[in-house]
Amino acid sequence: MLTKDSFSKTNIIDAHTHCSGVNIQNFMELSYPYSCNVSELLLQMEHSGIDYSIAFPMLTNTITIQKLFTVVNNNMGNSTLGFLNLINEHFLKEVELFGKGKILPFALLSIKESMLEQIKNLMALSKKYDIYGIKIHPTNDETPIQALVDNSAVI
Repeated sequence: MLTKDSFSKTNIIDAHTHCSGVNIQNFMELSYPYSCNVSELLLQMEHSGIDYSIAFPMLTNTITIQKLFTVVNNNMGNSTLGFLNLINEHFLKEVELFGKGKILPFALLSIKESMLEQIKNLMALSKKYDIYGIKIHPTNDETPIQALVDNSAVI
């Protein structure tokens, strides 16, 4: 894991990037970007002179995922929770394999789903992969920010 001593005063850090996966909504709307893997992000960083990137999984929103899983029958238990865990693990594994030391991964946490279950999943993932932070995006969940306050005991 990188520490504050890993950085110099001249480093350029991109504080908001996405990679690993497909933004389903952008794909369906023929919009760009609809995907970006870690290797592509590293090339963009090198071309732009960026030393480090804080990155989040590429994701549309949990509403789109729920709609997707009403059409596609999956075998991951609770479809949305299972899919969120799969997104996080896929993203963290890809960063570990190809971007470790350059990409600082933040895992995704949905305030619309069982936060306790997600935190348990993230704790298990943190034993296998470096996680630098958590991304919470209430507008993606189409959930009021008050839901975060209501669940603060869980956090």
